[in-house]
Amino acid sequence: DGVKIGEPAAAASAITVASYTTRKEWIDRMGHQQSDPRLTHHDISSFSSAGPLRSGAEKPDVAAPGAWIISALSADSSLGQDPPHLAIDSLHVALPGTSMAAPFISGVIALLLEHNPQLDPHGAKDILRSISSIPGQPAGTFDPKWGYGLIDATKLTALLQPVP
Repeated sequence: DGVKIGEPAAAASAITVASYTTRKEWIDRMGHQQSDPRLTHHDISSFSSAGPLRSGAEKPDVAAPGAWIISALSADSSLGQDPPHLAIDSLHVALPGTSMAAPFISGVIALLLEHNPQLDPHGAKDILRSISSIPGQPAGTFDPKWGYGLIDATKLTALLQPVP
């Protein structure tokens, strides 16, 4: 059944993010087509750990793009040279992982905190769950691979509108 969610993502106050595959092909800096046959487009990434926790707690909380995300490459990084298929150019790299999905949700939480600076982790999780859904499933459905699903940008935008 694969690797289960471990620490620190298993912490009750942690907002745990599954990786969703939005890209499985890219062109590297040498102009070569690269692909990852392990992944299914528009599905949870095969490397994303499933829940629930051993305690039965529902994890992950939500899912976000995390497969072959194009990101900034540090000038001090060796990723641009080794392995070369990851480099898009001298400034960008393609990487997969829940570590690529988590910053997406961190940005959403930053917007929520800007709207409500008193928001705590449990409140943030409640909001994320309320504005997320698994494709093809009714809102509020939990799945051990998807959590409560993908953020609905329309619901997030409506939530962040100023109160008249």
